[in-house]
Amino acid sequence: MLFLYFIQRKRWLGNNPNFLADFWRAYKASGQPQDTFFERWLSVLFFEAFNNRFHGGHTQFPEAIRNALALAPYLNGGLFSRNRLDNAHDPKLPDAFFALLFDHFDGTSPGFLERYNFTITESTPLDLEVAVDPEMIGKVYESLVNITFEGITEEDQRGTAGIFYTPRVEIDLMCRLSLVDALANRLGEDKKPLLYDAIFAYDPAEKEAADNALTQHNLWPTLNQHLRELTVCDPACGSGSFLVGMLLVLDDLQERANAQLGLEETPYERRRRIIGNQLYGVDVMDWAVHVAELRLWLQLVVETELQPAELRLRPLLPNLSFKIRRGDSLVQEIGDVNLGLHRQHLDIPSSLKGKLTQLKGKKLRFYQGEESLREEAIKQEELLLFREILEQKVHTLQNEIATLNRQLTALHAQTELPGMEQRSERRTPPPAEQALRAQLEEKHADLERLRQALDALRTTQDVPFIWDIAFVEIFEGESAGFDIVIGNPPYVRQERITPPNLDPKDFGGENADH
Repeated sequence: MLFLYFIQRKRWLGNNPNFLADFWRAYKASGQPQDTFFERWLSVLFFEAFNNRFHGGHTQFPEAIRNALALAPYLNGGLFSRNRLDNAHDPKLPDAFFALLFDHFDGTSPGFLERYNFTITESTPLDLEVAVDPEMIGKVYESLVNITFEGITEEDQRGTAGIFYTPRVEIDLMCRLSLVDALANRLGEDKKPLLYDAIFAYDPAEKEAADNALTQHNLWPTLNQHLRELTVCDPACGSGSFLVGMLLVLDDLQERANAQLGLEETPYERRRRIIGNQLYGVDVMDWAVHVAELRLWLQLVVETELQPAELRLRPLLPNLSFKIRRGDSLVQEIGDVNLGLHRQHLDIPSSLKGKLTQLKGKKLRFYQGEESLREEAIKQEELLLFREILEQKVHTLQNEIATLNRQLTALHAQTELPGMEQRSERRTPPPAEQALRAQLEEKHADLERLRQALDALRTTQDVPFIWDIAFVEIFEGESAGFDIVIGNPPYVRQERITPPNLDPKDFGGENADH
């Protein structure tokens, strides 16, 4: 609902900036059975109108509402698709819940959402508007952090999870500094002053002077290429504040590059490209992942100025399920086995390289909104592919162990040749034999670890988070990794961060002392 309050400000719902409140009032005046607002009204808006599937057979709606739903934007992006919870439980939400949002809250009028002024412009680092802007979702995230863990103080709640909300000004500074360094690594340290002036230019006069300096040094063509190729990841993205911050800075720089080079691109297309090709995030909390998705979607749609007919040609919201992933970015755990694989360790044969390429293509088409692709099917493909990679690694290790055993046998044969002094059983093995046995011990341990992981994969239905598979387009690409990794510094030592998968009941309850 919070997301839709920003959408209605675009006048995309019946050209009415107050559509949702009017929608609720029309329901109450229609004489519908009690507690059916979500089931018979809101569900139609969510799962039909926003998915370009609304039909005129819904006689419960007044004509003005039907017309608005028929022309509603094709949002999709997975936000308004039925999930397993919807299909399994058919949730029933009482009208009293929506009355709190629209009519009365805490015994006073108007409702909770109706008492705020929503704006579709997120606060700039140096200028704050008195209104509810898209950054509010980040502040909602901070409040959610405060109720995630019960029984301890607010400060300890955030510290226990290693979660801290970073102010907007600090985020902007860190994003710009990281871009200066990343681009200087590519263009040369001698260009760093020019890059600093361009990236830290805020007002039009500063931007014009910095852009002219880049033009004088003929840097725009090369700079534009790097600006479009840089990949950024926040491995603990939370509400997506750093991803939004990086999007805003990259968008500003690429808009200026387009102007200097005569390239045409709408703000919507530019931001959609940046999100799709350059921004990635991971968080261990599932709800935090969804908050980050919401913020990126908002940053995309607030810049969309399209004609009514264009709002329905294709999904306006890209699907971010494979861009913002849920997982532990530090511990890549399968079952009880920590399996942090790196690209150089995979040794993937050509047959699996082809499957990786196909998976990369499917993820890209899924992001673009291809209806024939399903998230669960792609996740299962990830899981099956990872099994094959582990099976290949097991096969490789078995061959390596066999080779080491042959070398050890050959070494024994050399020490037992006729005429040579026979080795005493108690004698210390020669260094060559010790080295071979150490390698064998290490290989056997790796083999056992991989077999345990494979056993766990055969029984799990959830795709484990493994960097090489979750972001195959990055780790199998030319750069073999992200260009920029950004996020909150570790305010808490890692050994003090509570693993999120631990059950409090195993330790005597949520509020146990020990």
